[in-house]
Amino acid sequence: MDSAKTKALKNKECEENMILPKEILQELYWWQGVIVRNQEMTLKVKIPDAVIVSDASPNGWGVSLELQTGDTLVRYGDWNKEQKKCTCNKNEMEAIYLGLFRYGQVFKELQIKAILIKYDSSTAVQDLAKQRAGQTLVAEVKKIVKLCQQLRIQTQTQQIPGISN
Repeated sequence: MDSAKTKALKNKECEENMILPKEILQELYWWQGVIVRNQEMTLKVKIPDAVIVSDASPNGWGVSLELQTGDTLVRYGDWNKEQKKCTCNKNEMEAIYLGLFRYGQVFKELQIKAILIKYDSSTAVQDLAKQRAGQTLVAEVKKIVKLCQQLRIQTQTQQIPGISN
């Protein structure tokens, strides 16, 4: 865009309407789309409205949602053949994702904006808290972060000590 403006100035076209090259228009439309898709984010840490407790085993996963009313909702499932071959850390992340996904409608209906996620994997706790991971888990972390953005929920993480687990 700057080079197009400079060219117009050199050609003494500064008094007239400037015709933008097609490439610049495409980029401007792209940026306009990015701005429209941007979602507001709060920098303030919210007090959790609910707690998700997640766990994964070699055969399946389970997630409970503890509400402020004292009610607890439980979801669980079995891994498919491909998931059974995955590492325990990857399955821990997948269990968290499945829990968030399955409770998405509950979050909307109850206007839950912040949740505390508890699980026993120290790797998963650190990766999610920092929103980054090693090569093997980066896709899982991105998937969870994207889902939380779509659900418009803020997350905090906490490891369940081995004794309590």
